[in-house]
Amino acid sequence: MLVLVQILYWPLMFGLLVPSITVALASPLLAFVPSGIIVSALRRREKKRWARAHGFAFHDRPGWPLPQYDVAPFNIGRARRRRIVDAITGQVGEFPVCQLHYRWWNNNKVQFSSHFRNVFTLTLPHALPPLSIGPTISPDAGKTVRFESIDFNEVWSVVCPDARFAKAVITPRTMDGLLGLDLPVTANTRIVIAGHDLVAISMGGSRGSDITRVFSALQIIAEGIPDYVWDEFEVDRQESRG
Repeated sequence: MLVLVQILYWPLMFGLLVPSITVALASPLLAFVPSGIIVSALRRREKKRWARAHGFAFHDRPGWPLPQYDVAPFNIGRARRRRIVDAITGQVGEFPVCQLHYRWWNNNKVQFSSHFRNVFTLTLPHALPPLSIGPTISPDAGKTVRFESIDFNEVWSVVCPDARFAKAVITPRTMDGLLGLDLPVTANTRIVIAGHDLVAISMGGSRGSDITRVFSALQIIAEGIPDYVWDEFEVDRQESRG
């Protein structure tokens, strides 16, 4: 069963017949290899391939400081052995971006469990107030903001303490662009504004096509922010006014 999954899910989704045959011939050996090692190797191979094709740099065990975003999973108190396994960095449009594979262990005093997220970041010109798109259980995230587009409301859930700010950031053009991506963000991906960064946190995002779509979603949101938003809602500017 493991071999069948690897043949169908990984190589064929990249459109490569030779790797599929290679995996099939190696079936007896794969039976003795832990599935986690196989999946990790295939994920890294696909990530390196995508990075080369798009002019990105691949970083293996970069040893970078852990993200300090005040959103899950980075603010989970019971998280242990948190680490960045690998990352890619590059440019999307005029914005510096990064995708990192983040892993940690949860300690619930009964058992340890391993978890991961693929985290995408886009650096914004200035810091903005918090806004969340996608699933969230945080009581501090704010209230659900409804938009004029019924189609958008059905696919994308926007939560923000300030509805006026949310509607300033998510313009009709941005809604159309996000809907055109066919990205099931409400299923397994959350996009948040965290200060100077636009961050997507996903349980998926390992396939090359998913990496492209998530970065495209971040670019659409960032490029769609009107100029007046930076003047009116920039966090540093608001603090100086206060």
